[in-house]
This record gives sequence, structure tokens and C-alpha cells, in this order.
Amino acid sequence: MRNILFLNRVSLIGNLAFIAIIVMRYWGNVFSNTLISSYVITAGYSVLTLNVWLIIIFLNKKGRSYFACVPIWLISLNLFFCIIEVIFIIIPYL
Repeated sequence: MRNILFLNRVSLIGNLAFIAIIVMRYWGNVFSNTLISSYVITAGYSVLTLNVWLIIIFLNKKGRSYFACVPIWLISLNLFFCIIEVIFIIIPYL
């Protein structure tokens, strides 16, 4: 159960990397080092799979006792960012 808390925290950090990707998309490259930019881009886009995986686990576990160690705000924030990530990934293809 502590692994779920750890994965939610990693997902939150990845969501912050996704926010950096959105800033980089509209304002250009904000990092002077291209290696850091590539790490942020990789972390930001790969966090979508982690968010979806955590949501599937959350929906499959019926009881709240499995997620008792994870705060509600962290779960809801990751769900919010997952929806935002899907929207920002789909927008260029519309």
C-alpha cells in the first residue's frame, strides 16, 4: 500500500514536468540545457501512462482501505492532471 502512495507522489512530480512542457510549448525552450529539456519532456509525457494506471487501480479497488494511506487531494489532483494531459495531447489532432 505504500507503493501506491509512492507512485502517486511520483505522478505528482511528473505532472509538474507536464506543466513545464506546456510552458515550453507556448513560450519556447525555458531551459538553457537541451539535456534537461529532454528529461522534462520524457517525464511529462510518460506520466500519462502512470496516471491512467493509477486510475485503473483506483477504480478496480472497491474499498477505500486500499488507498487509506493516500490523501484524497493527491488522488483528485492526479485525476485532474490526467484529464488535462489527455486534452492537451488530443488538441493538436483536432
